[in-house]
Amino acid sequence: IFRGNENDVAIPFGKVPPTRITFGYPKGDTTNDPLDARVTAEVVVVIRWRIENYLTFLTTIGGREEARRQMEDAAIATLLNAFSKITPRKALGTLSTHNNRLEKALRERVGTWGIILVSARVKAINFSHKLNLAIQGIAESRAGAQQIVIDAEAKREKLRLEGKGSGDAEEDRKSVV
Repeated sequence: IFRGNENDVAIPFGKVPPTRITFGYPKGDTTNDPLDARVTAEVVVVIRWRIENYLTFLTTIGGREEARRQMEDAAIATLLNAFSKITPRKALGTLSTHNNRLEKALRERVGTWGIILVSARVKAINFSHKLNLAIQGIAESRAGAQQIVIDAEAKREKLRLEGKGSGDAEEDRKSVV
């Protein structure tokens, strides 16, 4: 897979561009989650298959490259149809459902090809480096804020206990006199 950058003019020989899908807009129950937004992300699909009947495979599809191309096209169409309607947050939360749909769609597609589809699933949804850094920054900021609250509560409790100890000591001195 060639990810390249904006300065690249061509994809090197033997490489392919990543599969990128634009997710849908948030609807209704939106959150402050950065993944609850319309973004484009690389979706990595893994399809495992093997030839069961070589003669049927050759006469129906013609070869491995054509089989890969058709399965990839079907996978992208299936995921594009689903993911373009939901946010990445929802996609990640329902990934097993989408994997089941993907596998079902591919099984229907390859049923007469003379192959056995072992599995098909989304291996990863890769977001941009900047988005990942922003998400990490949010988590770190929240953890830092929680730490400040915990430290303040601990200090307040320490002062309360020290005050109680000082008050108890003063009461003890008064009772001795």
